[in-house]
Amino acid sequence: MRRLTVISNRLPLIIEQKEGRFSIREGAGGLVTAIKPLLTERGGAWIGFCGMYDTDRGAGWEKTLADYGGAALRYYPVTPQRPTYEGYYLQYSNQELWPRFHSMTAKMSREAAKSWPDYVKMNQLFADRTAEMAGEDDLIWIQDYHLMLLPQFLRERRLGAAQGPCMHSHIPPAEILDENTHARE
Repeated sequence: MRRLTVISNRLPLIIEQKEGRFSIREGAGGLVTAIKPLLTERGGAWIGFCGMYDTDRGAGWEKTLADYGGAALRYYPVTPQRPTYEGYYLQYSNQELWPRFHSMTAKMSREAAKSWPDYVKMNQLFADRTAEMAGEDDLIWIQDYHLMLLPQFLRERRLGAAQGPCMHSHIPPAEILDENTHARE
């Protein structure tokens, strides 16, 4: 059976540090509720941001995360620089794409479009992490508008695994989408 690899903005868990020790608690949300039981039963991998940044590497949380998934479900964190993640998520994804994909352009920030390079960089980091761990027989399931460039970047890395993007919102009307400077990319 082919391994299912889910890629989402965040892993379905939260890493916390208290008194120098790391612990993990389950995340919440529809994707976690729907997909995690399947991956736990069937086996698979999940790639996403875990709340830790590049400056947190080597702090001890990696072992806690590796031990948490067990044999069936493996977690692979993406650990970006904090400003890059904040530009990608807080600015571009939440203040440019989310309002556009929900036809709420009045809620868009004019400044958010300036974070396009962060959006590109994060999609490249997700592609790098996926290329490191995914096999050619994996089924890669890419979640939502946060990672719309990821399929292209995986093809550029010659990763031959089957890919399936999944949008959790409707595609906006062409006139709303075309207003985005980077829509063609």
